[in-house]
Amino acid sequence: MVNKKELLDAILEAREEVKKIDETLANAKEVKKNAEGKLLQLMEIMDEKSFKTEEGILVTRKQTLRASIIKGKEQEALTWIDEECGRPDIIKKTVHSKTFASFIGQKMKDREPIPAELVKCYFQPDLSIRK
Repeated sequence: MVNKKELLDAILEAREEVKKIDETLANAKEVKKNAEGKLLQLMEIMDEKSFKTEEGILVTRKQTLRASIIKGKEQEALTWIDEECGRPDIIKKTVHSKTFASFIGQKMKDREPIPAELVKCYFQPDLSIRK
């Protein structure tokens, strides 16, 4: 049978490995972002919309639209999308999972009823290890 110390050591070692991998991933993402930016800049300078490599890789410069609702204007935006644009199907009203869990936890602590037909909740075994 494995003892607690061995399991704890395995957890701590795995956490360190995850930390290293996360740092490596963050560095790789930064290198990728910088290289993409430089290539886009070079293609713009050369006035190229696309090019093809000797290996047959096609590289195309494009523009991607990013959009978000201005903070504090959520309700007006949702009304506009729903009523004026007729697109209620794109509205996803959700609550962040940690916020919801905290809310439900407070309800439990206050011994307030939680409608079982609306809420699914359970306690998941977890560990808290601090150095």
